[in-house]
Amino acid sequence: MTHDTPAAPLRPAQALQALIALHGPLRVILALPVALFQRRRDRPIGPSDLSPHLQRDIGMAPDRSRYWDLR
Repeated sequence: MTHDTPAAPLRPAQALQALIALHGPLRVILALPVALFQRRRDRPIGPSDLSPHLQRDIGMAPDRSRYWDLR
């Protein structure tokens, strides 16, 4: 039985070298501007971000603060 230890995180230079080795330099260079300007979506989603329909489906009282959702 082997014990797997979690891998240490790569430094940025090591990660870039690994990406180039895996995908090739041209593909990495072309993907770099996209990655730099792409919007990150790491904002946590809370119950208030769900639609009233989904809130009702999971048993929550829907948020009635938006006037167009008043029914």
